Amino acid sequence: MGKQSLQEIWASNDYSSCFGCGPKNTHGLKIQSFWNGKEGVCRWRAEPHHKGIKSLLNGGIIATLIDCHSFWTGLAALCQREEIPLGKGVPMKMVTGSMTVTYIHPIPIDAEIELKAHLAKIGKRSRVVACSVSVDGKEHTRGEVTLVLVG
Repeated sequence: MGKQSLQEIWASNDYSSCFGCGPKNTHGLKIQSFWNGKEGVCRWRAEPHHKGIKSLLNGGIIATLIDCHSFWTGLAALCQREEIPLGKGVPMKMVTGSMTVTYIHPIPIDAEIELKAHLAKIGKRSRVVACSVSVDGKEHTRGEVTLVLVG
């Protein structure tokens, strides 16, 4: 995996202020996604204010992590497929068209989580990314994000 996250590689783009992945959003989650040539990988740790009930990570935060990490994974996979070096040019304009999230096990607020995602399907104007969220190697949540090309 590269030394820079995908968000850092494209730091000056329109997505830099995104709540989930924007490095310029001071109140955001600031996830960092890395492309290893076949999948996107992200490790992230919650802050106490990301808590849902009891000592568990809020489900909406989990969904946001899946959404944003899947976007960057989809972008990196498409660049690789089109033989475009990461960081060259402006990222393709994509938005989330739909997302499904399956919560399997609650995630403790103090756990380091790992997201792994891969491009699962390519449509004419859409890309489907499958994402898994794990704690200590055990899957706790999975999601599928359909990204739609715009513009």
